[in-house]
Amino acid sequence: LIQDDAAFLQHLETQLDKLEDQLLKQEEPQRFENQLHRCRRTLLKLSAYYAQLDELGDTLAANRNGLFSKKLCRGFELFSHRAGRLHSQTASLREYSLQLHQIYQSKIDLKQNRVMQFLTVVTTVFMPLTLITGWYGMNFTYMPELHWRYGYPVMVVLGVVIVAGLIYWFKRKKWL
Repeated sequence: LIQDDAAFLQHLETQLDKLEDQLLKQEEPQRFENQLHRCRRTLLKLSAYYAQLDELGDTLAANRNGLFSKKLCRGFELFSHRAGRLHSQTASLREYSLQLHQIYQSKIDLKQNRVMQFLTVVTTVFMPLTLITGWYGMNFTYMPELHWRYGYPVMVVLGVVIVAGLIYWFKRKKWL
């Protein structure tokens, strides 16, 4: 039942190693989640399988009814130990796959944080300009700058100074 399973688990470990290399080398590995999910599902099934075989081997090795010889009981014990080791190896590989998923999720989170930081900077730069535009879009006749000869150029210069100041501040903070 479990004669070639150690080699199969080694093959699964090699697949997980390849996924890890792919994850560390590429910004966004293709089909990473699908491949990892397939490996994790296989490992989950194998874990349940080996746990059942381990329990079966223990039950048969106990020989409560005295049906088996000592030699056969010893064979059941060896079978149970081997199934237990395979179960442990499967659990270790499942933990490894979980760590790979966490690394992948961390990469996605970092990328989203960079995008959100950029959008925050853009929003912060254009917010004062939006405020100024809102004020002057109200069309009040009693605003002194409306009838002043240099009112429009002063507001343009004020907007440029605000944007330049914010960009300088963001660059100094290394946010941009």
